[in-house]
Amino acid sequence: MTQTTPLTQSPHEDLLNALQIAQSWAQSNALSGSPYGEAFVSVIRLVRDALTKLGDPHPHTVELTRRYLEASWGRNVPDREAEDFVRIVVTSALKWEPV
Repeated sequence: MTQTTPLTQSPHEDLLNALQIAQSWAQSNALSGSPYGEAFVSVIRLVRDALTKLGDPHPHTVELTRRYLEASWGRNVPDREAEDFVRIVVTSALKWEPV
């Protein structure tokens, strides 16, 4: 029996692949004019929206990060600095690449 190794990719790449698959099905002649085709168009919209918002940290996350950094560093940390820190961590986690 042949052993297979699953492909491992980042969550960001998974979403890009899901978008590509949904676009292929939406453009398929088999689904043209059917409710399923409309469903795939909705999925495409949702995945595109998710991809554009992927790196945007939630305000509560920024606040918690700011408090953590202030406690760790012993100084005031502006919201912008905390937001940048969160963005770096989130981007690295989602794309699996160093920033």
